[in-house]
Amino acid sequence: MMQFQFYLESVCKTESSFSEIEKIVERYERLMYANNHLKSEIEKSKQETMSINYRVKKEKEDRQNKIFELNSQLVQTRKELDRIQKERRSKEDLFLVQDRLKTRTERLIGNLEMSIRNLSARCDMTRMYKVGRKVKVEEMDPLQQLDIIQLRLLDLLYIKQAASDSMSSKNS
Repeated sequence: MMQFQFYLESVCKTESSFSEIEKIVERYERLMYANNHLKSEIEKSKQETMSINYRVKKEKEDRQNKIFELNSQLVQTRKELDRIQKERRSKEDLFLVQDRLKTRTERLIGNLEMSIRNLSARCDMTRMYKVGRKVKVEEMDPLQQLDIIQLRLLDLLYIKQAASDSMSSKNS
């Protein structure tokens, strides 16, 4: 056993050979520390990645909800626009119909006024010698002109009645 002891002491005295082992052990410990540190960094990065993924997913959902909401508002706005355009077209159509009716009515009124003027002028010509008036028919208002026409119609009814009476007296 002595020999063994002696051997061990000699090995211990030789420092150079152990220094390499100590360097290896020291290197191992540093690598283990670095490895553990990297593992904790990886775990930390995984947590951050999960957190970021959750926030991105949440943001994506929020944006999709916002897009859905905006699309819904867009659909409502388009419906309202369609309703307003339909109402506008309807009112434009009504305006055009009323404008045509107004134009037609104005034309008919103009024709009627012209007919009244012409008729009253003709009637007045036949009665002028009876009345002895100097006012022109064109200077009268339409009611005065209608009065002249009415008087002429009464004259014509009288003439017709007289003609009928004479015809019936001839036939009897």
